[in-house]
Amino acid sequence: MRADNLNVILHNMARNPDDWRLDEFHAHHKSGVKIWIGNGVFSYHIEKPEYQEIGLIEKFKLHRQLKLLLENKKLHLKITDFLIPDELVISLKTVSFQKKLEIFHKLLY
Repeated sequence: MRADNLNVILHNMARNPDDWRLDEFHAHHKSGVKIWIGNGVFSYHIEKPEYQEIGLIEKFKLHRQLKLLLENKKLHLKITDFLIPDELVISLKTVSFQKKLEIFHKLLY
């Protein structure tokens, strides 16, 4: 059951990165899920809705997904720093991370 819960979280991070907020110690989802990410990979665990330890392999999967989520957030900030027409900004909210990278690359070159 634990792996199933984490797989749902990982899938949600990949599909809905805007629903997640990261700070120094936690990853927060708008639904109330809270994951402890302070102190490095080996101390990751789910705090809310109920405390749950995560297996070692799952911790590394979560770490990889958190890195992608953080890159996505940084890219979003870089894109919004440009003066972009409103139509493009609205469309960026509905496209995949890979498509955002392509658009960002076109804007630079």
